Amino acid sequence: MKKMAWGFNMGRRIFAMAIALFMGAAGFCASVSFQIVQHDESLDEVCVSTLIMEDEILNSFYNFGHIVSNVPAVVSSSKNQDSTFWSKGYKEASDGFFDNFIQVHLYLNSASSSNQGKASLGIIKKVAWKVASIATGNTIDEGSKNVSVQAQKDTEENVRGFADELASYLQKTIKK
Repeated sequence: MKKMAWGFNMGRRIFAMAIALFMGAAGFCASVSFQIVQHDESLDEVCVSTLIMEDEILNSFYNFGHIVSNVPAVVSSSKNQDSTFWSKGYKEASDGFFDNFIQVHLYLNSASSSNQGKASLGIIKKVAWKVASIATGNTIDEGSKNVSVQAQKDTEENVRGFADELASYLQKTIKK
């Protein structure tokens, strides 16, 4: 009889330790909500390259163990729209109890309208980002980077690689 009781108690101890380990790990996961804002007056819809950037950033955060969500990518044609999109995205992140909100702006060049359906890093001339803490409301990081790629080497893999590099950088900013 004692042997069964000991085995039962041991099972409860193992179960309790597993739950404690799981809860401890979950406590260290950062939660992130992000949005891509595409800038190009000649396009009314989000282009393929923007959707690939969105997908790759989402996957990258998820693969690094973050709880991640995104506000759908949008097209903006003015600073007023940018401000509106920021406010809505930030509010959604706050309402969802996320730790951080990231907004990424993709500024497309004039060739984007003819390459809208093709995955191409070459249509993106500049990327900018803003990372904010939901708890404090403070901006954690803000910056931009010009994008350049050789036309003959412009593939979907370039878009994914660039997005992955950007996501890695953004992950480091929220860990500070």
